[in-house]
Amino acid sequence: MQTKHTAEEKSADYLLGIDAGGTFTDFFLLQTTPPYEIRVHKVLSTPDSPDRAIMQGITELGLARHLEPELKLSCK
Repeated sequence: MQTKHTAEEKSADYLLGIDAGGTFTDFFLLQTTPPYEIRVHKVLSTPDSPDRAIMQGITELGLARHLEPELKLSCK
């Protein structure tokens, strides 16, 4: 059985690419459902703890609310 959804009920799907570099951490966000938006974002890197810059960028992109509460980032 197939479920029908209205436009308001459908959620967007995204792909997120992150490059945690020495000076900047770069983010590339691609929405894979219409309207197929692309967003590029940059924050200062935190070399002593790259996960802080990654979480900062995710928050600034407005994606933090979509993360699982138990998600823990580990960068090596």
